[in-house]
This record gives sequence, structure tokens and C-alpha cells, in this order.
Amino acid sequence: MGKISEKQLPTEQQTNQVILTMLFCSAAQILVSVLILLQVGNNSFGTSVGFEIQLVRFICCSMFHFWFAKKVEVGLRSMKYTAMHLSKFKHQQWAFVTSTLQLLIILLIEVVNILNLCQLSTCMDILINYIALGFVSEFSTHFIEPFKSSEMASLIGAVLPFENFRNIKVIVD
Repeated sequence: MGKISEKQLPTEQQTNQVILTMLFCSAAQILVSVLILLQVGNNSFGTSVGFEIQLVRFICCSMFHFWFAKKVEVGLRSMKYTAMHLSKFKHQQWAFVTSTLQLLIILLIEVVNILNLCQLSTCMDILINYIALGFVSEFSTHFIEPFKSSEMASLIGAVLPFENFRNIKVIVD
């Protein structure tokens, strides 16, 4: 996707709608994560389980981690871009808050999901929770759906021009 033209920029009302939707989505993800964390805190981690359960836990936790790694990278790069280019944003504080929330919520969800999976003691519970908790991390994807049919559809998927701010050297021995 190329540069965004002046007429494609959202109106103040559209911007406010996006900000409110982002805040609602973030609040929903935080609330669900905290409720799950409270439930995990009430359960015992001391239960001894067999090798199969440990293996399923390891596989699901590893998949969560690899799944979230890309989201964490995007959050960090977005924060870096907004911090380095604040003058390019009309609502500078919201640009940085959005990037920061994206990163913090993904980290919170990953920790909560891994803690929750590690306290379950049956394969079926682990797999059901793995799927359900994966859905919680995708709330933002579902909240963006209404905007796909609006005038702001051209902004969805707009690529920020990330830059390398440091030369990377690779030395092969």
C-alpha cells in the first residue's frame, strides 16, 4: 500500500470513533486477562501430571510464544516509529498510546495464557483453553471489521515506512 492522500485522512469524528473502539477493545482484553489471572491465582500449580500433559503444555505454550513474537515485534517497531516521527501524527499522544497498549496487552495476554495452560491437568482442558485464549488475543482483529466497509477502509493495512535506524552488521566466522 502506498502513501495516503490528504482526502483519505479520517475526519475528526472518524478519528474519535477509532480511538473509542481501540480503548474499548483494549479494556476488554485487559479485563478478560485479569479475570483469567484471578482464576489462575486460585488454582493449585502443585498437581503432579504425566509426561503427555507436560508435552501438550509445552507445545501449546511454545505455539503461543511464537504466535505472539511477531505481534510483540510489530508493537515495538510501532512504538519506535511513533517516538521517532511524532511530528507526522495529528494526534501524537494517541499514536504512541496505541502502540504502547498493543505491546503491553500482548505481553499480558501471553503471560496469562501460559500461566493458565500450565495449571491445567487434562489434554482436553489445555487444548480448549489454548483455542479460547487465542481468541482473546485476536479481539482487535474482530473490532476492526466495522471499519472495513467505511470510508476509512483504505487506511486498514496501511504500511508505516519502518526504517532501519542502525546499520546491522553480520559477521560470519
